[in-house]
Amino acid sequence: MSMEDSYRNPFSDYNANVMDSDKILEYWCSPFRFTQSAVISESDIYRNGLPIVFMGGRGTGKTMFLRYFSYDVQQKEAEIEIKNYRCNTFISHLNDKGGIGFYLRFDGPILRSFEGKGLKQEKWNDIFIHYFELQVCQLYVTVIRDLVSKCLINRESIEEKFVPKIAYLLGQND
Repeated sequence: MSMEDSYRNPFSDYNANVMDSDKILEYWCSPFRFTQSAVISESDIYRNGLPIVFMGGRGTGKTMFLRYFSYDVQQKEAEIEIKNYRCNTFISHLNDKGGIGFYLRFDGPILRSFEGKGLKQEKWNDIFIHYFELQVCQLYVTVIRDLVSKCLINRESIEEKFVPKIAYLLGQND
């Protein structure tokens, strides 16, 4: 009997890539609760400013971890916390967490579209970087629009605080 025949991942039927926000919350189990000497804590995800690298084989929970901290899932979690009187607003939930995550997935067919067709790989890399930045920007704008439409932030604070920071990051601070 081979190793492949003797072991089957019990979670292989549960793929976080295809789960909706409710399912992510239903199956979420914080890894920080089970260790007393964790290398990082949940609050470190946003607050310490250091990069965090997740490694593991297929089905070990990397995508679930990243999806849990995403805007859509945290919005759902905040709704539950508000119903249970554990926080007042989505913004207070975000303040307690220390931030919000953004999850983008680029699967094989999308990635393969950035190669060939007579262009050098260096050029494709530049094109992908531009595509990636546009996707991130689109996600930011979508979240900001959602927060403004729900009256959780106002348009003036975006113009006064957020826009100047972005302009500075883009070198447009004159």
